[in-house]
Amino acid sequence: MIKSNNKKVLVGISGGVDSSVAALLLQNQGYDVTGCTMILSDDECYLEKAKEIAIFLKIKFIVIDLRQEFEEIVINYFVSEYLNSRTPNPCIVCNHKIKFALFLKKAIDMGFDCIATGHYARILECPENQFLLAKAVDLKKDQSYFLYTLGQEKLKRVIFPLSDLLKTEVRNMAFSNNVPTAENKDSQENCFIKKNSNYIKYIAEKMKNNTAFWDVMMAGDIVDKHSNKIGEHCGLLNYTIGQRKGLYRLGSRYYVTEIDKVNNRIFVGSRQDCCRDKLLATHINFVSEKYVNNSANIVCSAKIRYNAPVADCEVSFFDGNKAHVKFYEPQFAVTPGQSIVFYDRDIVIGGGIIH
Repeated sequence: MIKSNNKKVLVGISGGVDSSVAALLLQNQGYDVTGCTMILSDDECYLEKAKEIAIFLKIKFIVIDLRQEFEEIVINYFVSEYLNSRTPNPCIVCNHKIKFALFLKKAIDMGFDCIATGHYARILECPENQFLLAKAVDLKKDQSYFLYTLGQEKLKRVIFPLSDLLKTEVRNMAFSNNVPTAENKDSQENCFIKKNSNYIKYIAEKMKNNTAFWDVMMAGDIVDKHSNKIGEHCGLLNYTIGQRKGLYRLGSRYYVTEIDKVNNRIFVGSRQDCCRDKLLATHINFVSEKYVNNSANIVCSAKIRYNAPVADCEVSFFDGNKAHVKFYEPQFAVTPGQSIVFYDRDIVIGGGIIH
């Protein structure tokens, strides 16, 4: 990990309290700090707040316009996954291909030694210049799940200044230093969807003239686990695995257990019917060479989505980037399109996409 000694660091400033305090901490530690805001959408309301932070900290400030790249990489993926009845995680793709790829490359090209963000996660330096990604001290805010695609070349160029702090400490630090963003609320999950909207409205606006959108908005059958029709749904786009909303009219405690896009059907069942103890993951990425070289079969823990608890499992990796996962206890709502992330206690082994 880059040590200070006046090293040049480009800090991603989003206009929130976390990135503001991250910049403040690095400045106090002797880094040569420059603030930067990535413009990812036409909604630039955060830009003025980011500029205000840079002025407050008396640091240089630059803007990088990545709207086209964000549209082509993140938005197109987000929309495509939903149109294929899968549930995407755009934050992981953004971290993988935008923040810690394009943004990092631009920073290096401009002569910076590294980048820093307000993520809650730890980077641990090991012998022989190897790096590990670990959970943050504040487990309630830990974001290591979203960062499993970071490999060695990226980790050695990244700093997470908030890694050892609790969110309450970050907020108190902002107040005690009169940081302008001290009272700012945490940002919403999908930064590109406006506060009064939702993913269905967003996709409808972008794809209203596309037949693929209307295909997943067509009514169809709701069936039980024996394929008996028990109702009608209002379009596959409105449902995800584990969902109960919209099913109450069926008169029983049903959950979505499967989405059958080919036949335009939704399978429903009990909560127990919605639990799985096995899954297939693809697009596996390992954080450290330590696990790449010893990864045929491992016992570890895993999370099948950000808010899920970690669960013990056995993992068999094959074909270079795939994995069979067997949980000791069935997991609720294993959802295609979401990421599964593997942990060795607090250390992130890697992760992949649930098939």
